This record gives sequence, C-alpha cells and structure tokens, in this order.
Amino acid sequence: HGRPSQTHFPWGWGLDNWGTPEQEGAERDPARGLAPVSELRNRKIEPIIRKYPDVKIRLSLEGFEAVDSNIRGVKDGFNIKVKGLNHLKELGGCDLGFAVTIKDDNVADLPYLYELTQKMGVELATSALHNGFQFHKNDNYPYDRQKVAHGIEYLITAMLKTNSVKNWFR
Repeated sequence: HGRPSQTHFPWGWGLDNWGTPEQEGAERDPARGLAPVSELRNRKIEPIIRKYPDVKIRLSLEGFEAVDSNIRGVKDGFNIKVKGLNHLKELGGCDLGFAVTIKDDNVADLPYLYELTQKMGVELATSALHNGFQFHKNDNYPYDRQKVAHGIEYLITAMLKTNSVKNWFR
C-alpha cells in the first residue's frame, strides 16, 4: 500500500516490523513464517484457516494489473493477490474475497473485477472513495461523477440479479 512500514498480517503483512515500504519487496524471515511480498503468503495462516474456515478475509484489490499496481504501489499486485486468495481457498477458506475502493482511476475495471470474483467463487466488497495517501487524494470527491455512477450502476444491477441477499444490500 506504499505505507512506510512493513506489515505482517496472516496473508503476508502485519504491523510488527517497522521498515521499508512494501513495494520494495524485502525478503521476510522464514523462521517466523513470513514470505516475501511477491508470494503474499504466510505459513502462520494455514493452520488458522484450516481450523476456522469461516474467518472473513478480504484482500485490497483496486483493479487489474496496471491499475492495482499504480494505486497500491506493489508491482504485480493483482496476480499476487489472486494467487494468494486461491491458496486460501485451497486451504479451505470459505469467506474470502477482494475489497475495492471505488474511484475515478479504477471504476472502469469494476465490472470485470465483479466477473472475476464470480468466476473465482469469492466476494467483492466495495467502499466509496475516501481520503488516503494510497489513493493520492486529499478530498473525497470523484472528478468524473458520471463515469463513477455508471460503473457503480453496473455493479448494483449485477448484484441484484444474484440469489444472494447479502449482495442485494451491499
């Protein structure tokens, strides 16, 4: 995410090691079960996901390859996150998905991200644009409101066509 600390959450990053930015891809300590950023994997999550397969996990994904890398600052982040989520599915995880913050720069990818999640059998959680250094914004204002509204309208229509009550109220 471009923040000035390495984080080592179960899926690869957390808050226990202040250091260089994530996108520099610093190697992790294998003895602690931490994999390189390029793997988006942490052996510590494997027994947890097997024991608690219903644990909710959402990986931030802002678009396909170039869009996600540009917004999040992690080279090849899209492929790393897809591979990581597939690994969690293989371990038995059931409540998995991607989370996207909708903004001008990624709204064109929104329909395709939704289609990807449907094919993968995972969820797509969304949030409205908000201030954040990783979003290069100091306001909460979409500049092309029509474009953003059109992308959101597609997503709403697609979700309402599903048999998921959860999707209907997103």
